[in-house]
Amino acid sequence: DTLQAYAATELYNRDWRYHKELTLWFTRAGRHGGDESAKGQYIYFDIHEWKKKVFYGAGQGGDDREKADDKEKADEAGGHEAA
Repeated sequence: DTLQAYAATELYNRDWRYHKELTLWFTRAGRHGGDESAKGQYIYFDIHEWKKKVFYGAGQGGDDREKADDKEKADEAGGHEAA
């Protein structure tokens, strides 16, 4: 529990925020490159695949997790990584 608290503090200090309902850590995509096309996009850490993924902000329609997975599959098919 102590190590988990230290890790959470470090993530928070690095501008990551924890979403209680989704149980995921998020940061804004624009912080990692300044690309205007990243507006409204977030990066989250997938603990099951142990990598960062793109998450599109609410209000753009559809299931956000599903859109993140679809984007990653499309990027992999085109030879590009999502995060």
